[in-house]
Amino acid sequence: MVNMFQIAGIMLKCLYIQIVRKGINVKVKELSLSIVLNLFLGYLFVLFVDHIVHSVNSINNYRFIIGVPIILVGTALFFEIVKRVTPFNKYKLPHPVKIAGIASFGVVVFVHLFVLSLV
Repeated sequence: MVNMFQIAGIMLKCLYIQIVRKGINVKVKELSLSIVLNLFLGYLFVLFVDHIVHSVNSINNYRFIIGVPIILVGTALFFEIVKRVTPFNKYKLPHPVKIAGIASFGVVVFVHLFVLSLV
């Protein structure tokens, strides 16, 4: 079974090889911190959505009408918190550190949805 730290290590190695080839000056500490922090935030997001889905499923009537707005509002609030928590706000979107963070967040959600349940 693959754990989050193995995924982070593989992503860090691949991304660092690409950065060295392009000659971009990135600190390994910033890159690894971005990957690990976003892996954790991705897992928190999976836990949040799973909790909301189970809570809404316990309601007998109007599941869809109640559940969808709660998930949408909660997701918007979660991503606003993620934007403020991550220390890499100064980087623009195409920066390798930001791309690594977004990719690691997406990997956790992808693994939970399509590979194995993390909850």
